[in-house]
Amino acid sequence: MGLSAYQADSALVATLSGPNCHGCKTLIDYADELKAKHHHVDQQSLRLHGQIVYPNSTPDRYIIDALIEDQPSKIVDLQNVTVSNQAGEKFTLRNTVSWSAGGWVMSENLLVKN
Repeated sequence: MGLSAYQADSALVATLSGPNCHGCKTLIDYADELKAKHHHVDQQSLRLHGQIVYPNSTPDRYIIDALIEDQPSKIVDLQNVTVSNQAGEKFTLRNTVSWSAGGWVMSENLLVKN
């Protein structure tokens, strides 16, 4: 996720995303918007602080709450001139990953706590 904004490359998320993952689509759109403007995030700002796997997960479908910190960062242009600042925040994402014929895909990505 963070790498896609850092590199402004939505393919990093798209290759792992299922067709109905609306949260994934939001991340893909954000990376595409950055790329269209020739911008990117100045650092890989996301840090994983913990994860909880739900007990009702199965071997081919895992539900995981990820505790994430998005550190303060900047949106910069091609010359690394700051375009905007992003405040840091902590949040929880509920991710559902499912096994399919092509491998593991993110079938759901929801913000559950901010």
